[in-house]
Amino acid sequence: MIQKMQRRFSVLVLLGLFLIIGGFVFTINYVNSASLSRQAQASLHLLLAADGKRPAFEAAPGTDSENPAAAERGPFFQSMPGQPPDDRAFFTSLSNFYTVRLDENGEISEWFSDRRQLYTETHIREITDLALEKDGDFGRIGSQYYAKAQQQDGVLLVFLDARVERENTNRLLISTLLAGLGIYLVMSLGALLLIRRITRPVQDVFDKQKQFVADASHELKTPLAVISANAEALAGEMGESRWLDHIRSEVQRTDLLVKNLLTLAQ
Repeated sequence: MIQKMQRRFSVLVLLGLFLIIGGFVFTINYVNSASLSRQAQASLHLLLAADGKRPAFEAAPGTDSENPAAAERGPFFQSMPGQPPDDRAFFTSLSNFYTVRLDENGEISEWFSDRRQLYTETHIREITDLALEKDGDFGRIGSQYYAKAQQQDGVLLVFLDARVERENTNRLLISTLLAGLGIYLVMSLGALLLIRRITRPVQDVFDKQKQFVADASHELKTPLAVISANAEALAGEMGESRWLDHIRSEVQRTDLLVKNLLTLAQ
């Protein structure tokens, strides 16, 4: 009975740990993936607003052209040496991207990338066809995020190549899965040991009770056998009587109780 209780309690604890740790791993990776998607969408909207080109940072009049953001916002926002200021850092941190223009007939009229050597005409055509087949103005094809914008002379498609970011997301997924698995195994082992330690006093009490019932049952069998033998001897010498019948009846009833106690102890 105690072992059955231990198994049930262990299953409940292991299941609870799995749900809690699995929930943390899922939440971390879901939030990271959603954050990457939001960042890609914001970058694509920025590119669409700049007509598919990398936005140029223009210094505000009367500010330091080398560090206009820092000049406007004060010394607290001064960048590190060799690092662009806040706004320019955002503009220049855009991943590889390319822009595709479609005419009114849906044919590619031109495409642009400031890293044109990374892409081919075949790649551009294939991914453009895949993007046009999908509904919505924003989506993802593999590691490529895209956004659509309807213009007077056709459609403007902007693609953001997020291979590096997706690889980082996959590495985070693998790392959190391995870490979660390790934590689950360690905590599961600790929980099982703790369950055994908690239920050990109960098991000891149960074993002592079981031993006591067995010992008491064996001790009662001997006097019952003596009483029954003496009753039979008296019946042989004095003859049958209602007093001897009472003795035999009580001996049989007590013997049945002793047998039930032995069965319970087993």
